[in-house]
Amino acid sequence: MARNAGTIYACAIRWSGLMPGVRLVLSTDQTTDRNNTSMLASMKVTDRIDTAILRCALMAVALPLTLLGNAQAHEPTREVEEFTRHGDGTVTDERLGLMWAVCALGQTWDDDDCVGEPEQLTWNEARHAARTSTLSGHDDWRMPTIHELRDLVHCSSGRRQGPDNTDGGYRCDGAFLSPTILPQVFPKTPEVMFWSYSPSPFLSFGSLGVFFRSGGSFHRDRDEQFALRLVRDLE
Repeated sequence: MARNAGTIYACAIRWSGLMPGVRLVLSTDQTTDRNNTSMLASMKVTDRIDTAILRCALMAVALPLTLLGNAQAHEPTREVEEFTRHGDGTVTDERLGLMWAVCALGQTWDDDDCVGEPEQLTWNEARHAARTSTLSGHDDWRMPTIHELRDLVHCSSGRRQGPDNTDGGYRCDGAFLSPTILPQVFPKTPEVMFWSYSPSPFLSFGSLGVFFRSGGSFHRDRDEQFALRLVRDLE
């Protein structure tokens, strides 16, 4: 450490809870990240900085470049064979061990299809709707986490872009079909934003959602209105 300085330096590597990858954080008494960047780095140069801090600074440059280059490997697309449809408006996600509602909340399951338009709900309304739903005889529905919801994204192009520093998502890349979800499993999915339960670390009153037109995930204020897909854990 720079022992002659009044500033305390900390260098830490942590796994991000928002998306695959590692984020290197160099924190001081300076202002930290406000723009959802993949790397935070701020240093005030003092009398001397020891070898450990210098190593951290080098890693701060190298790690994000490596992660961006390998982003696609962390974001596989989905296959129809990974889901089991039950014919009652629900489907089992064999990969995650979850049961999903086939239709967005507000749509009606009718003859193997989703009919109508989804409800547009604030985050609190979506949470209440999930807790009180009795879809297909189950009373333990909930909102999905951002990991679970983003795992439904299917990029027909077979690849995704790297993380977006403004919004934080991994959009489908190249020429892809929209909505970015398997229509054989989730028919008539609207190309809109869907809420997740996961809070946004960059908005004090915000949560994360997935926009199924592009497959990207975004930070949004909880007073905004978006769609909801119910999920429940399998026993």
